[in-house]
Amino acid sequence: MVLLFKERYGQPTTDKETTWISKAGTKLPNRSLKWLGENIEIDLIRLGSNRDRSEATFTTKIWRDSKADEMKKKIKDAAKDL
Repeated sequence: MVLLFKERYGQPTTDKETTWISKAGTKLPNRSLKWLGENIEIDLIRLGSNRDRSEATFTTKIWRDSKADEMKKKIKDAAKDL
């Protein structure tokens, strides 16, 4: 899978080795790669929500900007209650 992404999108912007820990405390090596483009962000994770599931996430700049605007509004609305 990583080779396919590298062929299509080039070398990742970041390539991190981490430790995945199960609910039972089992520790396994994990790897996450990220491609950052002007309009899209791609995350590829070897071990996702469980050890049998890898994850690939694609987000657009429009979506990220929309989520950032939502968060700013929530913070502003919460500050009114202080």
